Amino acid sequence: MSIIGAVRFGVNIFSTNKIWLILFLVINTVATYFVFEGFILSGTSYLAATFIIISTFLKSDNLMRVSIILGSFGWLIYGILIASPVFAVSSAAFLGSSIVGWYRHVHLTKGS
Repeated sequence: MSIIGAVRFGVNIFSTNKIWLILFLVINTVATYFVFEGFILSGTSYLAATFIIISTFLKSDNLMRVSIILGSFGWLIYGILIASPVFAVSSAAFLGSSIVGWYRHVHLTKGS
């Protein structure tokens, strides 16, 4: 999943074409099939990855940030479900920074 994310990030630097979005959603679905860990764990990681993938290709900064928040919340839940303190803490930190970024984007740019 991390390799897919790194490739997606590299592709997104050069293109935001929706064909790439569809391709990465298909890859995410196929990868989930191969690393299936049960419906709860795989479903949680699938949804989290899906929100992150979608966020990469959104043109609206606000929607992108909301999608990242949903994805990082999903990864936090996944970290808790697999009982990984390090994963949960790193996901919580990313979630927190995403919420702060969203807040700053929405509330602090209105006055500018």
